[in-house]
Amino acid sequence: MNTNPAIENLHTEVLEDLQLADIINLEEIQSLQDLFSDAFGVASIITDPDGTPITNPSNFSRLCNNIIRKTEKGCAHCYQSDAAVGRYSPLGPIVQKCLSGGLWDAGASITVGGKHIANWLVGQIRNEELDEQQMLSYADEIETDRTEFMEALNEIPIMPVVQFQKVANMLFAFANQFSEKAYNNLQLKKEIAERELARKLLEESKEWLAITLQSIGDGVISTDKNGLIVNMNPVAEALCGYTLADAIHKPLTEVFYIINSETKVKVDNPVLKVLENGQVISLANHTILISRDGTEYQISDSAAPIKNREGVITGVVLVFSDVTKKYEAEKKLRDSEWGLKESQKIAGLGSYVLDFKTGLWTSSEIMDSIFGIDATYQKSIKGWLELIHPDWQEKMNQYLTKEVIEKHQRFDIEYKVIRNNDKQEIWVHGLGELSFDKENNLMFMHGTIQDITERKEAENQLRLLSRAVEQSPVTIVITNKDGNIEYANPKFTAITGYTIEEIKGKNPRILKSGNQPKEFYETLWNTILAGKDWTGEFQNKKKNGDSYWESAVISPLINRKGDITFFIAIKEDITEKKKMFEELIEAKEHAEESDKLKTAFLNNISHEIRTPFNGILGFLSLIQDKDLSEDEKSEYIHIINQSADRLMNTINDIVEIAQIQAGQIKLTLEETDINKLVQELFDKFKADVEIKGVQFILNNKLSNTDCIINTDWPKLNEVLNSLIKNAIKFTAIGSIEFSIQKNIDSVIFSIKDTGIGIPKGNQKIIFERFTQATVSRIRQFEGSGLGLSIAKAYVEMLGGKIWVESEEGKGSTFYFTTPYNIRVL
Repeated sequence: MNTNPAIENLHTEVLEDLQLADIINLEEIQSLQDLFSDAFGVASIITDPDGTPITNPSNFSRLCNNIIRKTEKGCAHCYQSDAAVGRYSPLGPIVQKCLSGGLWDAGASITVGGKHIANWLVGQIRNEELDEQQMLSYADEIETDRTEFMEALNEIPIMPVVQFQKVANMLFAFANQFSEKAYNNLQLKKEIAERELARKLLEESKEWLAITLQSIGDGVISTDKNGLIVNMNPVAEALCGYTLADAIHKPLTEVFYIINSETKVKVDNPVLKVLENGQVISLANHTILISRDGTEYQISDSAAPIKNREGVITGVVLVFSDVTKKYEAEKKLRDSEWGLKESQKIAGLGSYVLDFKTGLWTSSEIMDSIFGIDATYQKSIKGWLELIHPDWQEKMNQYLTKEVIEKHQRFDIEYKVIRNNDKQEIWVHGLGELSFDKENNLMFMHGTIQDITERKEAENQLRLLSRAVEQSPVTIVITNKDGNIEYANPKFTAITGYTIEEIKGKNPRILKSGNQPKEFYETLWNTILAGKDWTGEFQNKKKNGDSYWESAVISPLINRKGDITFFIAIKEDITEKKKMFEELIEAKEHAEESDKLKTAFLNNISHEIRTPFNGILGFLSLIQDKDLSEDEKSEYIHIINQSADRLMNTINDIVEIAQIQAGQIKLTLEETDINKLVQELFDKFKADVEIKGVQFILNNKLSNTDCIINTDWPKLNEVLNSLIKNAIKFTAIGSIEFSIQKNIDSVIFSIKDTGIGIPKGNQKIIFERFTQATVSRIRQFEGSGLGLSIAKAYVEMLGGKIWVESEEGKGSTFYFTTPYNIRVL
């Protein structure tokens, strides 16, 4: 039987890692397995002790190979069953039903030298007593087709259990005998191989040693027992400045010349020391090798004795390396550590290590200086707590216990201590990182302690300043030199609506209203970039879009070098002041306008009183003339009556507006038929309109059920009379349309004319007292100018509203509403 090539490299008799493939060629065992299966009509496979297949299955049934093992559950059951059937059993085979399909299986554990290395499994046969219902249930369990499962089951060969037991016995004997013989052959072959291997290894060792000496990065020199050089590798040649041909048989000290780097004194021959005590020695780190050309190398080296099999020293091997760069790096590191120590001293930063097992800590000189302690101080947790200010002791004890030790949080806290030597109270900032063992047990804390007393005092002063800034009634904004916001006080948020998080890092241009020109901002920036203060006012925009005015002083902050580092803006919201100022100006203008209007009104009233009064007096004088005819007297009397009516209307308007202003007008509510009122008004004014050649149109959309409202009939009638009269007065051609319609819970009245119209600028003031559309109209059209003001007052008293739509030269439409039910307050 041929063995695997890996056997040639087997160098131990330990069976711990022995595998079946180490002692038997797998192709040959596969062939034997196939023959065995064909001879006895059983399925067969060889696996590792855990059930993992080593060989390919032989004579496996379709049921097992193509159905059960193709399902996830079935395959897992098969592996479990193989491991169980093939479990270690040195006394004989194990025969039992398969844990997967319920067929009969047998297993022979293969044991070599007492070690279980494999299982030879056979089976997949059934006897006459197979429970088909149980097999169907198993088909359902592994989720496979019942019909296909049963068809494959019927293909399984039938064999009596007694006969199958004999097959298993034969398998057990066969498997273990040939495995034991194969192992014995392996041992014999191994012994022969080892001898050959030893010879080869000796040759290879010599060759390898030569190659190693040539390729190793360190210098190597070997000497005989007299200290004469017998071999050198290329690195040694390069460092010493000698070739092997030049150096061979020379004393080591002629070729390998070394001195102490600090004292410059020659170092004793290391080979002599090795030959004297027979032990490995190492030179000091400060050793310099001086090459043949005078070049100096900082080296590290060691020398060891060369012994034969009897332990007799036959020579010395010296190994050394050029550590010049490493030495320089270490020197730089030492210098850096010294610099760090000095920096820590200046910064008041000490270091410590706390051992949680012992509860003791070690500390640097700087930390001892911070705490005011010396080397005799008890550096324990208790000793640390005693250094802490009484107000902080319990808090720090809880912090260390609960947060650091129990929760494994890093140590990071500022606290107050009392120095041990001078009892001075100081603030310190403690930091500490935790380290754990493999079981995650807390072992150490490495950290630093820094004296932050000066910083704390500065922070207190800064806190007072900060509170003053935060509580300032004016906005304070600080930007960097590029103009991006770095700080804004709460007043900024209160005014603009932006939070500090929203505006931090952004440019104040987000507040621009767009109401200042580009030149305005150019002047501002040119001023502050020149190192000067800018003072002025500008209009900004809030987050919600509202505009507001600010009075601002913007100043640059300049460092010691004269560079601008920040800009600070102190701004006051002057929106209300601006508004108040504008209102004062508007009030002044309004007062002036009011004076003009009152003057115009008084002129108008004077005209409206004097004109009819003069007419009455004049025609009364004329009517006394005895020569007048009856027709002339009748005409004069008519004119006197008209003037008297006009005078009475003017007086009534004045009295009525005075009563309205005095709040003396009261409502008298009653059910009113709108349709009746409208029709009466239409009939009343129809002749007056048509006599001017103007069309009078009634457009009533109220039904008989919607026309009844609860209102003050006389006041509603007066409003309609006033609006219709105005339309007649100011309409020379075209039409007047009188419309009424329902709108949910109110009635809408409108009087539309094609008269002279009202200028757009006067449409909002025509309802005010003492105002008319134009002063010139006072002379062109008679009237007190109080009609619309009285109409507006009555409409609002009736719970409605009045408005006008007009275009000058094209006409006007007056609208007003009145509710169906008026609430009297």
